[in-house]
Amino acid sequence: MLVNSKPNIVLFHPGYLRLTIEKYDEEDIENENKLMIHLTNNCFQHKHKDYKEKKESSIAKWDAIVAQIGEDKTANLMHEMKRILLVTYAAAHRKLIKK
Repeated sequence: MLVNSKPNIVLFHPGYLRLTIEKYDEEDIENENKLMIHLTNNCFQHKHKDYKEKKESSIAKWDAIVAQIGEDKTANLMHEMKRILLVTYAAAHRKLIKK
């Protein structure tokens, strides 16, 4: 999040991971009866028949991600997220400065 542009102050938070409500299986990717398997957007998920009972399990906080895939992988993921955000900010920073 850009807090200030003079001087440049940018904050980072890893956020959370959105998960599918249905179990993801690559074999079902073309199945018209399973269009929800790859959707993590809440706008679509709330239409799912099991949304109310599975809503809380469709969001994983960062500590749950670390527990699931390990500290090494999440440290690499965090580094890559920051790198991508830095490149994005560098590309846009001139347009963000008030004249």
